[in-house]
Amino acid sequence: MIAHQVIQDLKDGRTDAFDRIYDYYAEDMWALCYKYTRSREITEELVNDIFLRIWNRRSYIDPEQGIKNYLYATARSILHNWFQSVARSKRMQKAFEQEFLSGLQEARDSGVDAGIDVKTLRTMLNALPPKRRAIFEQCKMEGMSYAELATYFSITRNAVKDHMVKANKVIAHLNKSGEFFSLPLFVLYLLYLG
Repeated sequence: MIAHQVIQDLKDGRTDAFDRIYDYYAEDMWALCYKYTRSREITEELVNDIFLRIWNRRSYIDPEQGIKNYLYATARSILHNWFQSVARSKRMQKAFEQEFLSGLQEARDSGVDAGIDVKTLRTMLNALPPKRRAIFEQCKMEGMSYAELATYFSITRNAVKDHMVKANKVIAHLNKSGEFFSLPLFVLYLLYLG
């Protein structure tokens, strides 16, 4: 059990108090998130998001109420947002595939051999970690700005930029290696986003 004074110290911005709370609850938060995600990488991101939110909103914590309920409420909120993101991603993927197929058919009708199918497209997108993939898809397919993505994912704009740079590097590498595409990536974007 975390003492009242530790919670007050957290509220006052003391990092040693945060470390104690993290050490005490991190394993419980990890188990809770892993139960739903079944992914070590996603669980790690969610647990980091939970504790980041605790730190950022520490002024709202009432030391008299303790931190356990606040922490679990935060975890439920983060998990709820993650579930919504997964559902949205699946809906976006379907819409994206339909647009892609339509653009691909138009290209074939005009005599262009795009050399790619939906399975290949899925494989390329699946090469990205889940959060990076979601950020990339929402930026490229939904047209969300870095600021909107930062707010949506509760991360900084620099973190969004980092995800996009890394995603583009992976895609560029796969494209250069010829592993997935016979057309340059920007041509494919014109086909199914234009």
